Amino acid sequence: MSGRHYLFIMYGMFLGSIVGATAWLFLSIVNIGIWFVWHYLPEELASPSYYTICVTTIGGVLIGLAQKYLGTYPRLMPEIMSEYKETGRVEYRFVHHSTLTAIIALIFGASLGPEAALVGIIGGLCTWIGDRFTFTFKGVRELTEAGIGATLSVIFNAPLFGYLAPSENENDQVNEISKRNKTILYLATTFTSFLIFIWLSKVDNRGSFIVNFTKGTFTLNEWIALLPLACIGAGLGYFYVKIEHVLEKVMHRFKEYKLTLGIIGGILLGILGTLFPYTMFSGAHELPELVHEWAKISFWLLLIVGILKLCTTAICLTTGWRGGHLFPIIFAGTSIGYAIATVVPLDPTACVALVTTAILSYVLQNQIAATVLLLMFFPINLLLPMLGVAFIGSAFPVPKHMRINNDSVAKAE
Repeated sequence: MSGRHYLFIMYGMFLGSIVGATAWLFLSIVNIGIWFVWHYLPEELASPSYYTICVTTIGGVLIGLAQKYLGTYPRLMPEIMSEYKETGRVEYRFVHHSTLTAIIALIFGASLGPEAALVGIIGGLCTWIGDRFTFTFKGVRELTEAGIGATLSVIFNAPLFGYLAPSENENDQVNEISKRNKTILYLATTFTSFLIFIWLSKVDNRGSFIVNFTKGTFTLNEWIALLPLACIGAGLGYFYVKIEHVLEKVMHRFKEYKLTLGIIGGILLGILGTLFPYTMFSGAHELPELVHEWAKISFWLLLIVGILKLCTTAICLTTGWRGGHLFPIIFAGTSIGYAIATVVPLDPTACVALVTTAILSYVLQNQIAATVLLLMFFPINLLLPMLGVAFIGSAFPVPKHMRINNDSVAKAE
């Protein structure tokens, strides 16, 4: 290994330390805020039944004010990745605006994940570092990509997912460093970020987001059901993209009334959260409870919760409560998969794995990334059927006018 390779390892270790520490700090602040708002205060105030609506409405006011005075932050994953693919950079001038708005949304119960905010924050930090290391390192694009990939890997505890997702649909631009050096940089960054994140997580005893489902069996019944389940999952993916597109089109007419939109989103979130608590938050912490309790829940409730989870996420994203949608989609797929398993003689884990993989592969339009991510949840013996439904799910293209990007409506007009 040459001296230049060691230089890339050092860069990766330095970058990974920043990624791991930043991800831990961000998630720690969010967890403390959630504990204070949703656990400490209700116990101290003997909270009434309408507490949830009151809190989400206050959150809506804060979100509306942040959107009005700070800007449309945090940016969504498609927006960040689009900027990165076009310029090789992630703008970092407004990282503090993005951080504040994302923390408010997550603390006040938005059905969103932290990945979009963290990718924007850490991607911006990596670009900032690249700008200041130009005297020794010319690959600002590669530093940014390594940071984005490591962030996704740490959040989802899936090392390869971070390598695949940023490269999705990447154009054939000439990179400033070789593919081998790029791989070394990514591996060093990801490995170090994992170590730092895990070490810091021991400080607050935070468990992993990953839920290990029980071992699934795949018999003739599951093989027969593979195609129908893949079509159901792809259909649910289409439903999610469609409902978000429709809501975005409606809300776009009121884009100047950011405070009103934020409050509307907060009220709707509070109503749904009061009736169906599982529709709130990202679903990452609620998923273990669902995995253990699903057998006690009726088919209709599991189905309704799964569908409403997708709707709640779309409502949040189109009313200014911005963030990631991967965790909510995984939760929704799990709930709907269990609903099917209550009425059809199929292995529950296999049923959940197939439905969730099909939904995620349709939304991501990347069958390998979806499978790699979900393999951290499901047993390895389901790899082959998961790959099958992933290819089927992503075989249905998302219509161009419906692709999940809040700029689409504006461009259409």
